[in-house]
Amino acid sequence: MIRIVTARRLRETEGRLTGARARAQKAETRADQLTDRAVADLAAASERAEAAERRAATARWDAELARAALEDVRTEAAGWRGELEAVLRGPVVVVVLLHRGRLHSVHAREEDARRTAESDPVAPADPGGWTGWKPLAEAPKETIWCLRRVSVQRPAPSAHDTPTGVHGVPAGVHGGPVGGGRDG
Repeated sequence: MIRIVTARRLRETEGRLTGARARAQKAETRADQLTDRAVADLAAASERAEAAERRAATARWDAELARAALEDVRTEAAGWRGELEAVLRGPVVVVVLLHRGRLHSVHAREEDARRTAESDPVAPADPGGWTGWKPLAEAPKETIWCLRRVSVQRPAPSAHDTPTGVHGVPAGVHGGPVGGGRDG
């Protein structure tokens, strides 16, 4: 069977074809715009991801540097701790102040012992009369004031920070700003 197509039908078909072509062109243009936008969004997201990776790599590097520095500090602190413990376990030198051959006081520093002897209210020492060190046996009993350096073992760290009886500079003890203790 042969179909006869009329001119009117042909025009309608051509009109629909033209409309379909126009819609297809619009759809293609819109698809190209969406593709371009998706490509741009993907490129921006990729750039942001690469920037984040660079920041993460920099942060990892900084963390490694900080970790290495911390380890150096820990190692140095452990060395200092060992040195401090060795010092605290070892002997300490104190200054013994003798008055007429008898123990007067024990001091942490020679200057404190001299100041105590020089400020004694009963028999003050002559500020210029200090002589060199002599063995204890060589110091005659007539010598009023005499200083001796003595090495003593430190007490256990749990006992005291400084040897018991050693006077420092606080008030009320030998060498302090105000006299105190036995014999001034």
